[in-house]
Amino acid sequence: MESKNTTFAKFRRLLKMFPKKSYFTLGIIFIVLMSITSIATSYVIRHFLDSAANKDMDLFINTLYLGLGIFLLDTLLSYLKVKLLGIYTESGVTRLRKLLSKKINKLPIRDLEKKHSGDYVSTATNDIGKVRTFFATTVPEIISIPLTAILALIYLCILSWKLTVVSLILTPILILGAGKLSQSISHISRRLQDKLGKVNSIVQDAIGGIEISKSYNLEDSLEEKYNHSVEETVETGKHLAKRTSILEGFSQVLGIVPFFTTFLLGGYWAIKGDMTVGGLLAFINLLNYLTYPVSQFPKLLGQTKSSLAAADRIFEVMDDMEERSEGESFSIDNSKDLIEFNNVNFSYPGSNEKVLKGMNFTIKNGESVALVGPSGGGKSTIIKLLLGYYENYDGDIMVGERELKEWNLNSLRDISALVSQDTFLFPETIETNIKYGRFDSNDKDIIEVAKKANAHRFIEEFKDGYDTKVGQLGNTLSGGQKQRISIARAMIKDAPILLLDEATSALDTESEALVQNALEGFIEDKTSLVIAHRLSTIKNVDRILVLNNGKIVEEGSHDELIKLNGFYTELYNKQLKNQQLTLKQEVV
Repeated sequence: MESKNTTFAKFRRLLKMFPKKSYFTLGIIFIVLMSITSIATSYVIRHFLDSAANKDMDLFINTLYLGLGIFLLDTLLSYLKVKLLGIYTESGVTRLRKLLSKKINKLPIRDLEKKHSGDYVSTATNDIGKVRTFFATTVPEIISIPLTAILALIYLCILSWKLTVVSLILTPILILGAGKLSQSISHISRRLQDKLGKVNSIVQDAIGGIEISKSYNLEDSLEEKYNHSVEETVETGKHLAKRTSILEGFSQVLGIVPFFTTFLLGGYWAIKGDMTVGGLLAFINLLNYLTYPVSQFPKLLGQTKSSLAAADRIFEVMDDMEERSEGESFSIDNSKDLIEFNNVNFSYPGSNEKVLKGMNFTIKNGESVALVGPSGGGKSTIIKLLLGYYENYDGDIMVGERELKEWNLNSLRDISALVSQDTFLFPETIETNIKYGRFDSNDKDIIEVAKKANAHRFIEEFKDGYDTKVGQLGNTLSGGQKQRISIARAMIKDAPILLLDEATSALDTESEALVQNALEGFIEDKTSLVIAHRLSTIKNVDRILVLNNGKIVEEGSHDELIKLNGFYTELYNKQLKNQQLTLKQEVV
């Protein structure tokens, strides 16, 4: 069985991924025909010179017509080859980009978290760019150059097999040496692509964290980190250039030796009359077609290995296991207990530390439940599990009285609307960002939810209103504005389960009060799970679960928990004291 890591296997896999295969086939046919016309040119040169030397006008005119026909045919073939292979390459690269994007969107969160997003950006740009160059330039040369060389060799032997043997006797030795030198190019090129991915990651982090960078005066530190990565990339690039330059040197030797031999021996035989002058010049012309491929062999080999090293990085992403697509869609309308955790234990992949330890709780249909507790207690993890981001838990998680692993993930996420503390907006218009909650929503629906989320007023103040572009990561908006658009997006989805992960944490006191009122009205007919930053905002929920160190330590309403005078009371009093202290400082 052929290994999938061989050069041919990688190339064949790329071919299978590219559409418009008929274009590629026709392009190859035209390359073959162009190779034949190239060798036919030497035939024309030979007879031109011999007819001139022998003063044979009929042969001269016939050869002239033949040469003109070959020229026109070669021009047409060249046009068709470039056009068809260009369409084939661009179509293939477009499909490759779409497949890669689709694949990344289907990767599990656990796998996406292992790799920096900059690496994925590098794969989608640098690596695909190398594959594009490979098909646009290298592949046609890989086919045409050796084929032309074979045809040239056949005609050379017809002209003078003895001169051919003498001229090329050292070529196999030089080719073997060049092949030996090129072996490390694939590994060096792969390292270079990896380092370029690291540089992209640093740049992406610097842009995404520009506000923190400036506020903490991190410019010099980040610049030093960036420069170090760039220097590593440059060193690897130099190493690759050094190897390539050695191969180029071999290419020069491969090209010079046959010509040197031909001029000496061929010239001697022409003087003696064993070869015609036309035959000698045709031989030299043909030798170009033979020595050029031989001299280009190391370079082509290096380009191929470099391009397929880039393809390796693409294949790594394409071969990653996707989120599961099986499962069913279930009705939750008549479910009495909508969410249930039964003795759930969970650790994040790659960690032995349990985030949830024997977690048990039930949320009834239509009930609002809050999760409170110190950071790291497992609150956000519960929401991630309910969205199916991780399934490596022990115990049972029931959603609509069905085990979560029985659900189709798309259907599971359709019944939930998330508002996260880490608000993300796409670099599009405000309207589009809200509409991502429900694509069939109209302008009236969008304005209505924006009003409920206390966002309509500030949106209307923008020159372009709802058509205002929010910029990368929503950076043209304040934190509170971004959060309110995020809340509007969740509202318009109108899912039966609402997941609020510190949804009002980025809002000022006035906006928080308005949005809190809107949320309270919005969640009346929904099942909601709320992680609250401010405990004062969850007084009206049906039940509060107090988490500490991965376990539920207390449970009840706000008033019931205060009466217990336990862990919740301690948290509440501490936060109340901090708020009073902050208020006092603001007054002063």
